[in-house]
Amino acid sequence: VWSELSRAHAMRILSIDEVHMKKILEQLPYLVEVVIPGNTYPSEPDDVHVVAAPIFWGASADLPDSFVYYLLKTIFTNYEEWKSYGKQCADYKAKDVDKINTVAYHAGAIKYYREAGVWTRALDERQEKLLAIVKASR
Repeated sequence: VWSELSRAHAMRILSIDEVHMKKILEQLPYLVEVVIPGNTYPSEPDDVHVVAAPIFWGASADLPDSFVYYLLKTIFTNYEEWKSYGKQCADYKAKDVDKINTVAYHAGAIKYYREAGVWTRALDERQEKLLAIVKASR
C-alpha cells in the first residue's frame, strides 16, 4: 500500500529518534524497532527507523501440540521456500522468538523452539508469567 501511495503522492515516513524510540518501546513493549532501508520507497533515500508489531501467528490453545509443532517444523525446515512467498514471510525467523513478549506461546510452538535451540530459560519464566495473567483474567 505504501509503495502505491508514495508513487502517487509526495509522502515521507518520519524516522523516530533514539530518545523517543526508547520511550515508545518502554510504554508499548509489544512493538519492535524496524529499520526500513533507504531507497525502499522512491521518497525515502535514507534508512528510516520506525516501530512495528512483530509478525506472529496466533493459535487456539485447543489446537493439538503436534499440529503446531509440525507446522513450525515444516516452515523452518523449508525456510528458503517459505521466505520466497513475501517479505513478511522472510521476516518471520525462529531466532526472533524472544521478540513476541506479550503473548503466551502454544505448547507445540515451545516444543519446536526448544528443539531449534532458541527457547531459553528466560522465555520459560516469561511464559509462566503470561500464563498466570491469562489464568487470573478468566
